[in-house]
Amino acid sequence: MAEQQQQPQVITLDSRNSIEILAQYIEVAQKAGAFLLPESDLLKRCRDVLLRDVEDQEVNIPTARNLFIQAVNKGQSKGAYSLEDASILHKVCQFVAQNLSADAPAVPVASSQASLQEQDSDEDDLSTLSDPVPLRSGPKTV
Repeated sequence: MAEQQQQPQVITLDSRNSIEILAQYIEVAQKAGAFLLPESDLLKRCRDVLLRDVEDQEVNIPTARNLFIQAVNKGQSKGAYSLEDASILHKVCQFVAQNLSADAPAVPVASSQASLQEQDSDEDDLSTLSDPVPLRSGPKTV
């Protein structure tokens, strides 16, 4: 009996479909209860800015993209995604983080170690922007 080896799925990411993918997975996390109501409202506004070209005085495109990355990371922390989905999301988040402010050219993304190593070695990786920022405590006066 010959086993058929499944070929990895290749998705060519661009600035539009990468955001659409993140939006779909944010909906999955929303249905799993990952977000508080104010977070859900903010994410809806981000989606409107990114996918519906709505102008928002408080949310610009780079901020909305960054919040989308944070949202899927929170969804992952709440267990909303399968291992396969999380792997795809990781690659999409890397693409979006590297292209936060500019419309990027289409880039094919495959499930291969070589492409992961290339992306990880990039000095322009901005994925750490989604990390929480510690509060600074100033000098205390008595």
